[in-house]
Amino acid sequence: MKDYTHELSGVIGRKMSRIQNYSEEKDVVVTYGIELILNSLLKAVIYILIGTLLGKTLEVVTAIVVFAAVRKCAGGIHAKSDTGCFLLTGAIVFISAFGTGFLIHFPILYGLLPLISELLYLIYAPCDEYYEKQRGNKVWMTAKIKVLLLVNGLFGIGLILGRYWGGIILLSVFLEGITLVRREKD
Repeated sequence: MKDYTHELSGVIGRKMSRIQNYSEEKDVVVTYGIELILNSLLKAVIYILIGTLLGKTLEVVTAIVVFAAVRKCAGGIHAKSDTGCFLLTGAIVFISAFGTGFLIHFPILYGLLPLISELLYLIYAPCDEYYEKQRGNKVWMTAKIKVLLLVNGLFGIGLILGRYWGGIILLSVFLEGITLVRREKD
């Protein structure tokens, strides 16, 4: 997947560079940004196509939107390869989209998962190289507050939408929260 998006982003980046007359340094940054966008779009399209084939298009789209919004604000660990990222993100999306049927049978999880999620985000968010350097200062605290407001806002929307759609939101937020936990280095 990465080879295709890498090649395509190179073509687009070179065209943009010719039009905008970018420096070599800026050309590399723009091309890399295009590659990240194309990778994300390709993954989302594949997830949605699979969701459509399985009759869960809206559920998969909801899981993707919630996961992406929280991921953007909170950060999280990254897989070591593009394939690993595709599989990890896909697992989160599909567990969220299909797991709500499981949640309905265990109502206690509707109370426990938000509490566990709150703790995960309170302790570990934001989880990003930029914020690690800012830990404890105003920028870091502002980012943490934004994440907590987003998570609680999503939980509120989930309450309004009911157990089925709320379960998708809850699972997406919870599973993204797990990606915040980093193993301590020796």
